[in-house]
Amino acid sequence: MSSKKILALIPARSGSKGLPDKNILDFHGKPLIQYTIEAALHCKEISKVVVSTDSELYSEISKKAGAEVPFLRPLQIAQDSSALLDVIAHAVEYYEKQGESFDLLVLLQPTSPLRNGQHLQEAVNKYLTLAINGTETLVSVVKAPDKTKWVMEEHNEKVKFCFDINTKNPQRQGVNKLFFPNGAIYICNLSNLRKGFFTEETLKYEMDEVHSIDIDTLEDFSKAEKLFKSLSN
Repeated sequence: MSSKKILALIPARSGSKGLPDKNILDFHGKPLIQYTIEAALHCKEISKVVVSTDSELYSEISKKAGAEVPFLRPLQIAQDSSALLDVIAHAVEYYEKQGESFDLLVLLQPTSPLRNGQHLQEAVNKYLTLAINGTETLVSVVKAPDKTKWVMEEHNEKVKFCFDINTKNPQRQGVNKLFFPNGAIYICNLSNLRKGFFTEETLKYEMDEVHSIDIDTLEDFSKAEKLFKSLSN
């Protein structure tokens, strides 16, 4: 068990426009957010699991699933344009006023229902093992398709490769492995929160494509349901 106090924060704003109330949609018999709450509760290193929401309904659902919801998020940081760092700072400041502080933050989006407790435990353990300077962050990633290294950018109707690749001999590439952040897990030291999660000292926790799905649209939701069903069989 780590000596670090770790806050798991789940941001769950109610005003989604692309997929209304996506955070609490029924996903195989449970509200979507419950999968993230259960994953966080599964990780023995986490000290407290908190949901930050602007909705009484979301609050009730989250409490029933086992999370703490000690406040409703103020309207000024519950907008489409609200910065996530402000949402985090609000939660941290709330607990500081109650006389409770934390060393590390684990941010968990409720739209990654296939990210489970084992993924979270592995990611936290990796951070605790490798973050020796206290300035490191960790983000979960998924391997980018191989063709990504061939991506090109436009310059005045002309295009050029974004990476230095061997176009004369495509079988001999010098490009390192490429990854996309998958939005499932973010970890940082709270003393360096304002630097964000993507720095020169960002560690990676790699997840496979199936467990990396992030729900933003109805199409994503349908795909996630099918993937969940396939994993359950």
